[in-house]
Amino acid sequence: MVAILLVPQAIAYSYLAGMPPEYGLYTALIPCILYAIFGTSPHLAIGPVAVSALLIMAGISQIAEPFSENYISLVILSGLLIGIIQLLMGVFRLGALVNLLSYPVITGFTSAASIIVIVNQFKDIFGLHIPRSDFLFDTVIHIVNNLTTIHIPTLLIGLATFLIIYVLKKLSNKIPYGLVIVTIGIVLSYLLDFENMGVAIIGTVPSGLPSFKVPEMNISIISSVMPTVILVTIIGIIEAVGIAKAIGNKHDYYSIDTNQELRALGISKIGGSFFNSIPSSGSFSRSALMNESGARTSVALLITVIFVVLSLLFLTPLLFFLPKVILAVIIVIAVKNLFEYTLAKSFYKTNRLDFLVMLVTFIITILVSIKVGVFIGFLVSIIVVLINSKNRFKSMKRLFLFRESEGFEIEETSDKIIVTVEGPLNFGNADYFQKKVKEKIAAQEKCELILIDLSQTDDIDSSGLKALKGINIYTNALNIYLLLTNYKPKVKSRLIRSGLLQI
Repeated sequence: MVAILLVPQAIAYSYLAGMPPEYGLYTALIPCILYAIFGTSPHLAIGPVAVSALLIMAGISQIAEPFSENYISLVILSGLLIGIIQLLMGVFRLGALVNLLSYPVITGFTSAASIIVIVNQFKDIFGLHIPRSDFLFDTVIHIVNNLTTIHIPTLLIGLATFLIIYVLKKLSNKIPYGLVIVTIGIVLSYLLDFENMGVAIIGTVPSGLPSFKVPEMNISIISSVMPTVILVTIIGIIEAVGIAKAIGNKHDYYSIDTNQELRALGISKIGGSFFNSIPSSGSFSRSALMNESGARTSVALLITVIFVVLSLLFLTPLLFFLPKVILAVIIVIAVKNLFEYTLAKSFYKTNRLDFLVMLVTFIITILVSIKVGVFIGFLVSIIVVLINSKNRFKSMKRLFLFRESEGFEIEETSDKIIVTVEGPLNFGNADYFQKKVKEKIAAQEKCELILIDLSQTDDIDSSGLKALKGINIYTNALNIYLLLTNYKPKVKSRLIRSGLLQI
């Protein structure tokens, strides 16, 4: 099931990254094998993903023309550098670095990214030639000014694709709509000669497995791609580790080690870069399907690799006739859920400052660029921490020296655990807080009560609320009573609005 979903996604996301389709399939080989060996999650599906592809396109396209030899070389080198940084972060146990990007910043970025991705697919859905631009509104204006030149057959194929996918998803979420629609598209394209009608098709896709090749590098090339490398490194970690933890929380037979995950992700990218892989990450849709399909070990991931190998050896000639508009529609369907409208409403309801951080990140990303948007969002997050902290020096030290354990103390008796939060519970310590409390609960054989003392907490942001909700879900599943106590009026208000406290 995962392999069936992977093949059309790999081709689509390769295009999204500005790479020929075979490179997306290459990315589902060596990185998957290496992660299966070194990773701690049996459910995390490694391979090409939409967010990393978008970031690569946004960054590397400013240096070289997408699909060109130079561009391909730079993308593969970026994968190697990203892998080296992630591996070093894991070796030196710097997993806490990812906490510097708060939950609202990630939400604002991903929501804006979804819009950027969708708008950039209009050229293939409408059959238009749109000049590449670093600014989203240039693309929108060009589309509006050229509505009369839309290629009608291409648009009709796109609308039909949307309709078929909608019907298939309504019938059952288990239907591999990607494979179904790609198959239909190839057959109709061949029978009706879509290419002769002016519909853009993929064309020749090289068959065979990738060969070993050392990425080309020198100081000037490395410095040119480094801003993109750093951004993709951090976002990729948050994406992959977040997915692994979210699914891992549903199972008690394994646990996620963040630093080992960093090492595994780094090794998989390094190995993949020597076999023409684009930067890989964890896919939410494929990981969720891996979990739902009953996978218990990493062998499941290796089975998907076998399917991709067979596709590269025997099925690539069939892809010649695949219309590009179908890939564009698959991308739109895949990334539309990145638009976090519900979370935005939640931020507005529970914490207006977090909503402001999300909104600033969203607007700057849309108006300027992804890299600038994330950087400005990060700066605004730090400013918010300073505004809400009585001891600003201690708060900043906790963020930038990564001393997460300074934020709370845990005491335990035979039947209860008492947690005293010292200072704000925010994006700098929330994940670590949740992890340590869960570890204490798991180690306590007869725990009946978890008491979290918030008397020293002047502020709690969305990340802190999310951590408390995670603990609440965990304790409910174990029939353990969770009690939040001694909260101040400001914190109480946010706890009520988040649903953690009843009025």
